[in-house]
Amino acid sequence: MAYPPLRLASRVPQPQALPQTPPYCRRYGWRYGKHHLSHRDGFTLMELLTVIALFGILAALTIPAFDSMGKANQAAKAVYDIAGALEQARAYALARNTYVWVGFLEEDVTTPSPSTPLTTANGAGGRVIVSTVASLDGSRYSDVEVSATLPPKFTANPAATSKNRTRLVQIGRLLKLENIHMATLNDGLSTGSANEPPRPPVPTRYQVGDPAFAQVTTSSGGRVANPATFSHPLSGTVKYTFQKAIEFSPRGSASQIVDNVVNGPQKWIEIGIQPTNGNRVKEPYNGTSKAFAAIMVEGLTGRAEVLRQ
Repeated sequence: MAYPPLRLASRVPQPQALPQTPPYCRRYGWRYGKHHLSHRDGFTLMELLTVIALFGILAALTIPAFDSMGKANQAAKAVYDIAGALEQARAYALARNTYVWVGFLEEDVTTPSPSTPLTTANGAGGRVIVSTVASLDGSRYSDVEVSATLPPKFTANPAATSKNRTRLVQIGRLLKLENIHMATLNDGLSTGSANEPPRPPVPTRYQVGDPAFAQVTTSSGGRVANPATFSHPLSGTVKYTFQKAIEFSPRGSASQIVDNVVNGPQKWIEIGIQPTNGNRVKEPYNGTSKAFAAIMVEGLTGRAEVLRQ
């Protein structure tokens, strides 16, 4: 029996209905497909303006905070730069068996450097200048008599009969430290309880930030401006004259220049630091005796220690 040939039913693909585009896709212009959703290219002007406005608000809120942090870091770096200069001076004095002097002055940061150093206790200059010099041959000025003119200032070519025949050499570079102020911040009381941060009491005349540190005690017991100044540079046109200085002996001990002749090495010398914005002390230090940091130099050993809150 013969069978009729089989006929395969033709399979004609039936058109499939496209899925409905959800309303939220139509609203935001998304293309809805089987495998993905994609956004249209680009942004509207309103979207760009909104993002720019948000960035502007965030910048306005964060930039002052970053600026304040930067100034605080700058003040901290300056404090440790000063402490490093003091330690370098002490090490040089011990290694070379000679005398070393570290000079300090403060000037107004708003004026071109160099300018006139400050002479008042309550003025904030905002720029501290530090210079370190040493005796070439280990000698020092004569301390037989201390007066308004003796011992005389250091010079590049001292006379053979001078009471100060010491020739100096510059140690390291001149430091110019911005946005800090040296102030009288130690109450000098025997307990030192009011000092922030806590630290030993130091008399006013042994605080580098006070005008009294530029004075020395004479042989007769009076107080006069230190006559044994040195300059920077050591020769040529003078840009800075240092009347405030810490002296390191060949044994490493520290004292105020010249004043050690009558009073001997001091127990402590303090460099009290407050941060500034330009030539104005920053809050919360402005108008207070609170120190951002205090660099304490021990007279007997000459070692420098940084105390911070």
